Amino acid sequence: LGLEYTIVEKHPPFMTDKNCFMIKALSDAYSSVTKKDGTPQAMCGSTYARVFEQGASFGVGDEVWPGSCHQANEFVDKKHFLESYEIYKQAIYNLVK
Repeated sequence: LGLEYTIVEKHPPFMTDKNCFMIKALSDAYSSVTKKDGTPQAMCGSTYARVFEQGASFGVGDEVWPGSCHQANEFVDKKHFLESYEIYKQAIYNLVK
């Protein structure tokens, strides 16, 4: 198309060991609340977590937050909102205990 661009900053991909304390704490939180498999999922996309030496993005996913994630008029029903709250509450507890 004849467009010119300049890459200002590029963050290399990273991987965090799924058996480290942090990932285990987050996975266990998801599993304990949902009673579903909390195995971490690798995904494409960008996350600010990569600026840390060790980090990961963490979200409850489409099974808990169905429908409109990152879409126009994003919403969630009360049931899924409360389940998400419980997952995040458990995740924070697991990380600090």
